[in-house]
Amino acid sequence: MKKIYLLLVLCTFILSCTSNDESKLVTNNTILTSKDSIKHEISLLIGKTIIDKNAREEFLKITAAINDNRNSISLAALLNSTENISVHEKRMIQSKYQNKSVAVSFFKERFNYVLNSEKKNTPAINNLKGKNSTTNKGISSLLNELAKENLEIVIPYFEDFDMNTSNEISVTFDPEIRDDWNVGTKFEFNDQDALLSEVDVIIDDDYAYENNTLFIRSIPDYVIEDRVYVAPIPDVNTSIIAGNDPYITPGSQFWLTQNTDHTKITENDVLLVTIPKIRMNGHLGNMFTSNLISIVRGSGDIATNSDPNSGFLANSHDVITYFEISKYNARNNIWTKLNATFDADWDVHEASQQIVFMNHKRNAYNEEDSKLSATVAIGFDKTTNTITYEPKFNLEWKMNSKQNSKIRFHTELSRKDVLSHLFGDFFGNDVQTEESIYLPYSIRSAGMFQYYFKVHLTKID
Repeated sequence: MKKIYLLLVLCTFILSCTSNDESKLVTNNTILTSKDSIKHEISLLIGKTIIDKNAREEFLKITAAINDNRNSISLAALLNSTENISVHEKRMIQSKYQNKSVAVSFFKERFNYVLNSEKKNTPAINNLKGKNSTTNKGISSLLNELAKENLEIVIPYFEDFDMNTSNEISVTFDPEIRDDWNVGTKFEFNDQDALLSEVDVIIDDDYAYENNTLFIRSIPDYVIEDRVYVAPIPDVNTSIIAGNDPYITPGSQFWLTQNTDHTKITENDVLLVTIPKIRMNGHLGNMFTSNLISIVRGSGDIATNSDPNSGFLANSHDVITYFEISKYNARNNIWTKLNATFDADWDVHEASQQIVFMNHKRNAYNEEDSKLSATVAIGFDKTTNTITYEPKFNLEWKMNSKQNSKIRFHTELSRKDVLSHLFGDFFGNDVQTEESIYLPYSIRSAGMFQYYFKVHLTKID
């Protein structure tokens, strides 16, 4: 009995002396679910596949070609299984390759070779194998079954990914029960693409930032919205406003390139306000979660335009939904193209509006993080039934955030403020210039986010 007691004490002492990383390795030594087993095995197969230079270059080229800030590509796309590619990814592929499928040969052939070589190490994948050895399209049944698993390969720091100089790659999978880390495998290889070693490593976001890393996850079930179309920039030589009173041609469209008196733009005019770019000063995700954001606009609208006396309503409008900012851009405070319409026609009576930034994670936030109550100002004189440039009263505006999202920042923006501060460093954030012509756009801060407005005007006289 004493021996058993001493043994228990010794085990407890050893475990207490184990480092944090080592304890994670011990903690992770559990029985995986069927889905996690498949993701784990695929991660190892992908790692061994892209050790081959030709397969690696093809894999990176295709991922870069259809990238939408998510730095990922579906396994179905890499295996040329068009029937299993998501609508969103199919749309990107068709746009990039003129309605043709992705030309994958080196990667698929190498992956198939590694898959056959590793049969004894992939029991979960082997269980997926169908009865027939091939489909009518010539794809092996096992590859076809893998393509149906709705998985994608994510390179969290794609911009820094370089296996040609470091000769190593670390792989893991999203365990879904936690967001911040998982045990993975680090492969080292030589210049002849021969595998030298493979060791277990703890992979978190900092590790991924400093090492070539990819992971396998289930494709998120959210639907990525189409980007809102923004009118092209007018010809610089003919349409840019440069005079003191440029709004003189009926039916003309202008790109505002100077701070503007809001009273010179009437209710009948069309004021298109867009957010061209956005950036973050640090990212909100963990290893397996992303900087997935949505922006909402709150406004006060006349309930029935033909009869202002019918009342006013405070409404919510989606500016952008489920937009992803890459981790690399977030960590390094780099601008990301957004091209979202904040308001397609900012009317005079909308004296002020709310702008709300929220981010999404798969684990729900507390109720207080997902509700907002604020006010929007209305420019309307109820006694004279006329629209006014100055606010006359406020409306209460409430919103509930989207599923599994947290409201990060909100603020009230007046029409007067936005038009008066389009250009110049008014907010202490410096300015952002357009590539084609020097225009010092005023950068606005929204907590961790920064953005600026671009405005187009259509005069209706």
